[in-house]
This record gives sequence, structure tokens and C-alpha cells, in this order.
Amino acid sequence: MRFLSTHGETLLTALAFLACAYGCVYFVIVQRYGAAFYALLGAIGLFGALMNFLRNGDLLIRLRRMREEQRAQGFDS
Repeated sequence: MRFLSTHGETLLTALAFLACAYGCVYFVIVQRYGAAFYALLGAIGLFGALMNFLRNGDLLIRLRRMREEQRAQGFDS
């Protein structure tokens, strides 16, 4: 369970990227509109993953600042 909590976002991003790439390549080769669904679904997944990454990046910056403040106050971890 810990693996999913730490790497789950990365796995979902990889799956979204693969769905987007599969849909784009399949649409170019076969030119059927069913593949466009996979491309659209993957693009939505990638957008969500990007937004989540940006939000988590902000959280990581806040955590780093909190640790620096604690070290400055003498609470070494």
C-alpha cells in the first residue's frame, strides 16, 4: 500500500501518457475516430497529472520552508 501512496501518481501519469500516445498513433495510422477518444482521454489525464504535480510542488516547497524554520529554531529532525 505504501508503494501506491508514493508512486501512484507517477503510475497514473505514465498510464495517461501511454493512452494519449496510443490514441494519437492509432488515429494517425488507422484514422478512425475511436482512437481520438483514447487521445482525448489521455490528454485529459495528462492535464490532471500536470495540475496535481504543480499543486504537490507547491506543497513540497512549503514543507521545505517549514523544515528550514524548524532547524533555525533548533528542532533538528
